[in-house]
Amino acid sequence: MTKQKTTIDLNIFEENSPLLGQTLLRDVLIPNLLGNETNEILYWAGKELARQYPLSCIEDTILFFEKASFGTLVLSKHSDHNIIYRLIGAHVEKRIKNVESVSFNLEAGFLAEQIQQQEMKYTEAFFEIDTRKRTVTITLKQDTKDLEPIEQANPFFTLTRKDDLLDK
Repeated sequence: MTKQKTTIDLNIFEENSPLLGQTLLRDVLIPNLLGNETNEILYWAGKELARQYPLSCIEDTILFFEKASFGTLVLSKHSDHNIIYRLIGAHVEKRIKNVESVSFNLEAGFLAEQIQQQEMKYTEAFFEIDTRKRTVTITLKQDTKDLEPIEQANPFFTLTRKDDLLDK
């Protein structure tokens, strides 16, 4: 018996859509190759990606999400131990609507590592999908009791908006 392969309707994309390639890789090829290990590997891949592109502040992290077509990241709540973000946008909505077992573990892992580096607190993340609103909630849990030092990335990667480059 063969395992059902993940497929998506490619007609949801406009001609020359830059998101088609990303969607084929993220939501079709990777799950078909990795099977049951997909979510865990995507989470750790997100953390590794964040280590390669360490960002100095949340504003840069939000900009990275936009540039990488991850979606628009919006802060919902920030407390001592929890930070909650909403991930919204057209691509997020399309993925939720059209991908059967959609995963946002790459985004969750990336965000967890960025916040861990920025706030110097051990941080893990998980996500929940609101299929009715077609949004994703990413909840970050921080360990404020662990006093082991966190190795900080140096130097931080700097992002600029395209508009900022044109003004110079």
